[in-house]
Amino acid sequence: KYKDISFNIQDICEAIDFYFEDSPKFRHILIGGLSNTCGKEKKIICDIIDHIRAKSDMPIYLMILPCNNVEDIDEYVRRGVTEIGFNLEIFNRNLARKYMPGKGTISLERYDKSLSRAVKLLGKKGAVRSAFVVGLESRESLLEGVEHVCKLGVAPIFSVFRPIPYTEMQDIIPPSNEDNEDQLKVFW
Repeated sequence: KYKDISFNIQDICEAIDFYFEDSPKFRHILIGGLSNTCGKEKKIICDIIDHIRAKSDMPIYLMILPCNNVEDIDEYVRRGVTEIGFNLEIFNRNLARKYMPGKGTISLERYDKSLSRAVKLLGKKGAVRSAFVVGLESRESLLEGVEHVCKLGVAPIFSVFRPIPYTEMQDIIPPSNEDNEDQLKVFW
């Protein structure tokens, strides 16, 4: 059953401190989520980045919704973010609204502005990424989305759709592994 649990900045910093007590054995730190803190996310993200930077120069991967104000991205990079992900997940915006009623309403233009700004700041060497969920849109639409982000200098990431128990989509039969393999062969 769903529980609404909130973590404040002190909770987050405490978790970061815990992981830095031993010498960390991971390649980067991922800051993600914050999609339910609309209007507050920039301050929280900056506080988290600053706390990490006070302890480590480890790469920081920021995976968030595309910014309303693309200049926020400049601030994140200035403070120490080294990788950024703005995940389209579903390129077809009609299907995006169907499967992701909140996130699906974010315009392609907003994604493009955020992705382009991040590429301008971090380059075209894979530090800027966008994930796609394989199996929720046609192969043609997926390929169109991949081509779209690649033209911006963004590296695509693929995640095969798997329904989560106790969600509205729990009874949807996911594409077979063979179907997913055929769909992804284009990229190899």
